Amino acid sequence: MPRLQLLFVLVCCMLATPVFAASSRPEERITALRWEENQLILGLSLTGEAVPSYLYFPEPSLAQPLVQKTMGAKVQVKSQGADRYDRIMVALTQSKNALAEEWLRAGVAVLYSPAAITGVKRLEAAERDARDARRGVWAEKDFVRNMQHVTRADSGTFMLVRGTVTRTYKSRDRYYINFGEDWRSDFSVAIPRKAWRSFGKTMEVAPGTTVLVRGVVVEENGPMIYLTRPEQLERSSHGKP
Repeated sequence: MPRLQLLFVLVCCMLATPVFAASSRPEERITALRWEENQLILGLSLTGEAVPSYLYFPEPSLAQPLVQKTMGAKVQVKSQGADRYDRIMVALTQSKNALAEEWLRAGVAVLYSPAAITGVKRLEAAERDARDARRGVWAEKDFVRNMQHVTRADSGTFMLVRGTVTRTYKSRDRYYINFGEDWRSDFSVAIPRKAWRSFGKTMEVAPGTTVLVRGVVVEENGPMIYLTRPEQLERSSHGKP
């Protein structure tokens, strides 16, 4: 191939690259909305069935009016892996607005993921805005549960729990945070060894510290929540994270 023709082909390829990149996240429509307990299941025109990434909806009835407005809407879709049920997780953008941030800011969703979260600072800021303004679920008195009111009967339930640390214990495989006098029956938290690196120095919690934790309650020597990401643990020196 003559040198001039080769140069022309290379230039065309370079010009075509941005077009390809722009079309790698095609616009889709939300074609269906339904709920499975506290999880929103979306129907997307190209992706199919998916769930919003990193969100938990404590009260679907509260979220329904705002979420329903997106039915039929055009959205940009970015796949972010799969959840523990092998459902596709997606981040949705509508008119340059991230829907996750909109739902968090309205207080109809809360942030939750046992894995690393993309853009976590913006999502945390949106949730914090709802918390400070007491919008949505944050307006409810008992939405954040006091650790004394968490029981074995709550096993399998996602919760936000507030309590003051009484003692900690680091074994070979877990770091325990206790909130009562009897670790065999009182609420506690465990951080498995495989998650220690993601927490770093933030894992160590001094007795007397008030914290807010979030996750699914399991029954293990009383009610317990496993923490796998630092976003699940917040500290406060004022008693109300």
